[in-house]
Amino acid sequence: MAMVAPQQQNLHETTYCRRWSNTQPFPTIWMHAWYDSRALDDVVAFFLPENTHTHITYTQRDAFVATDRKFYIAAREQGHACGTTALAALVWGSTVYIANAGDSRAVLCRDGKPLQLTQDHRPSCQEELRRVEAHGGFVCPEARVNGHLAVTRAIGDFSSEFKVFKDDTLVGPLTAEPDVVVHQLTRGDEFLVLACDGLFDMFSSERVVELARDSLKHINDPQQCCKELVCVCFVGGW
Repeated sequence: MAMVAPQQQNLHETTYCRRWSNTQPFPTIWMHAWYDSRALDDVVAFFLPENTHTHITYTQRDAFVATDRKFYIAAREQGHACGTTALAALVWGSTVYIANAGDSRAVLCRDGKPLQLTQDHRPSCQEELRRVEAHGGFVCPEARVNGHLAVTRAIGDFSSEFKVFKDDTLVGPLTAEPDVVVHQLTRGDEFLVLACDGLFDMFSSERVVELARDSLKHINDPQQCCKELVCVCFVGGW
């Protein structure tokens, strides 16, 4: 199964990939993570991938929360207030573990059809809206948390209106706790697309899978496929 993660060449978006091969008697482990930041910020671009991978020995949910807490300390020391969505796929043998916080998306191609494995964490989602309100926040008519953020989950964005540090825990209407999905791969699973809202705001999951599948059929090169998906976003269609 191929992993497709289209990325523009700037610090808004950062990817991280690692392979663990010395895992006998268990299968080789692959991890691919995606970060979509709202600021041109070195802390987001370089701190988060390294520390999320460091905490991968925890569960994925604990890894996101632990990274958020550690990022809080680093951001406070350096005067940063930015944040990022996070999407991580851990492939262990024939099992894929997907953790998502934010509006990036993981879409699997199964027998040529899209299977969306994540939910976009946006204020328009009623479940997310109820969680935000239960933690003292609100969603304005423009569908933004407390009038500012277009996502309901993210690592970072440390301010009193989104997150406060209380009893060694970051609490508030914005959370870094991800949804975690466990998926068993089958023979019909061809590739997995990990991408931010920049791609899926332009195209539906169905169209993204169609474009990626067509590219992989012709060149069988996931990296080139990613470049083509980015290009097609700029031109608005194929």
